[in-house]
Amino acid sequence: MLLSSALVLPFAAAHAADTSSTTVPADSTIDVPADTAVVADPAADPAGAILGAAAVKVRTRGADNRSLSLKGLPAGYGLTEGDYLEITAGVPPRAELFRIVAASAAADGSGNTAEFEVRPHLRDDIAANATVNLRRPAAEMTAERDGTGSEATRLTGSVTLRLRQYLG
Repeated sequence: MLLSSALVLPFAAAHAADTSSTTVPADSTIDVPADTAVVADPAADPAGAILGAAAVKVRTRGADNRSLSLKGLPAGYGLTEGDYLEITAGVPPRAELFRIVAASAAADGSGNTAEFEVRPHLRDDIAANATVNLRRPAAEMTAERDGTGSEATRLTGSVTLRLRQYLG
């Protein structure tokens, strides 16, 4: 993988600058544990076989701007703490990446989940019926510099990469 100061993870669409008046929470980064892949399918369905071609959407948005529920999932489909989801919303449409940070959620017989907590907080343009992608979720990111000003030409050992989600 080539790295540059701007990085787009797989399947993310390029987005024009957002000129809306949406307020971005101060904490717009996603902290990823060192042993976790940034782009990963749900832990309970790593190959996406259970999800299939389900058309998942946001069902409700919590008043706290940090929780939501989903609809359109297969009955009994499980989401666990640490899973990622991509929500596409806004004008122009923009993919945003969220991480489930609280209790797990499972779809009921109708394919709906109860509300669960995500990070970062939800922006104003994410509402009911926004499209949700659980298979290889992605978003536009920028790589943060380490402050040393050095450029590595050859990598050996492990690499730490801090990414910040581009929120327009």
